[in-house]
Amino acid sequence: MRKDVQGSTIALNVTNLKKLWRVKLSEDDLLKLFRSQNPIVQAKPEWIVSYVNSCFNSSDLVVQLEIRDNTLSVEMVKPSSEIKVKLTFTLEEQDSSEFFREITNPMVAVINQLVEQRSKLLNLVKSKDLELAEYRLEGANISRKNVETDEVIEKEFFNNCTTEFIDRIRVDQTVSDLVLPQDLAEIYSEATRIRTIDNQVEPSILPAGGAEKESLSPNKTEHKRPLGSSVIVQVPRVKQRKKNFNL
Repeated sequence: MRKDVQGSTIALNVTNLKKLWRVKLSEDDLLKLFRSQNPIVQAKPEWIVSYVNSCFNSSDLVVQLEIRDNTLSVEMVKPSSEIKVKLTFTLEEQDSSEFFREITNPMVAVINQLVEQRSKLLNLVKSKDLELAEYRLEGANISRKNVETDEVIEKEFFNNCTTEFIDRIRVDQTVSDLVLPQDLAEIYSEATRIRTIDNQVEPSILPAGGAEKESLSPNKTEHKRPLGSSVIVQVPRVKQRKKNFNL
């Protein structure tokens, strides 16, 4: 479930990763809905809007879902609230183009970001390994053995990650929750605001083995500098000096 606020309009999106349901409410619509479902609660509009926003951000929010034909009923109750308030939203099922815009395209954007981050981190780790190797050639020693690390072997690292993933999905093959850290959540949210046109999205086949692949969204040309040299120069023994690093 994701809430999106644009101006005075609140959009509530719910998905089971197979279908997408949505409702859009203006501030007036939200006030009418709240007052019709909670007639004994007399409150100012500012309090109502603030309360509804707090419900979406609450960790103890209880949500009940019920699918009815092409609609989804979402009932929300906040047990910790001093005032007992019930809110029920009726969401309409969206078509495939909206599912692509709200779910598929943002997921592709997040995956692309993760792939780019992985590449940058691996290059950075390789550069650090080269840097440490050069220090050792100059005679440096690490005084704290508990922070000493082995060289990262890219193929071995990926093989271990793949094995861990396969073992994990053997236990639970259904993934229904999508919990993103703040930086990826921002990317996901921004991607949902990109207006896409179905006939402009061509299907692409992902090649195997690191071949160059097409992307569903345009990428900016990026000029990258190598993060480190792959050549280590052996320092002559007469110039070597003992170093100790307190990490």
